[in-house]
Amino acid sequence: ETPGLGWVPGEVRLIAPSDPAIKVPHMGWNDVAMLPHARDDAVIEEGEGKPIPQIFAEQGEPYFRSVETAVVRAYAARDGLVIAAGGGVVVKPENIEALQAGGTVYCLRASARQILDRVGQDTHRPLLQGGDKLEKIQGLLDKREALYGAIPNQVPTDGQTPEQVADRIIALLDR
Repeated sequence: ETPGLGWVPGEVRLIAPSDPAIKVPHMGWNDVAMLPHARDDAVIEEGEGKPIPQIFAEQGEPYFRSVETAVVRAYAARDGLVIAAGGGVVVKPENIEALQAGGTVYCLRASARQILDRVGQDTHRPLLQGGDKLEKIQGLLDKREALYGAIPNQVPTDGQTPEQVADRIIALLDR
């Protein structure tokens, strides 16, 4: 199983419950959280009653992105919650605005190769289906680079465990 709680670049975070910490663009991990947390993809799947690939196939990406925005708005308003958002959350500026209004946003970065290592066997990523996954990942990273780069708190995750990344975020919080 891929480690992480919304890690694509990877997300993890240990904070005081009074800090409405929120992380964003995750690149391939999904499993470590020390506070109440929400993975936007899991919330969407539960609400829609079907897996994300089925949502993409039946309603398309624009529909998925509109549902994602509704979930982001609802959860960003909560305190003391870690939100693990998918890497595509950055394509709609209102998502980042809502997340930043609700707390601290961390863009957890990873190389295309590291992301492939984390999610390469995952069949629940519709944007990576068919063809060369590494090429598709690199294409998405290139397309979204300016959006990821606009997030002030950047945390590199290549070659690190979720715990090491969590430690790095804690260090950033302590500054």
